[in-house]
Amino acid sequence: MDPEEIAFGEEPEPPHADGRGGGAATTRAAFLLMVSGATMIIAAVGASAGAGDRVPWPRLLAELLIWLVGCITLFAPSL
Repeated sequence: MDPEEIAFGEEPEPPHADGRGGGAATTRAAFLLMVSGATMIIAAVGASAGAGDRVPWPRLLAELLIWLVGCITLFAPSL
């Protein structure tokens, strides 16, 4: 703790006092979103490799977007 804060009787603010960022629930939800997006991408590509068909681009882009939102939420919670 800073000596000036002690001298003036000011209490430090909690890390998430301004309403930004997230706690354990947000971190867990972001991680699960990232993992589910990655799982959908891997499953779609794996299923198409066995059948010889290509995965439609809109589906891959949607799955990539889900994964990206999870990554951004997990690794940059203050944005």
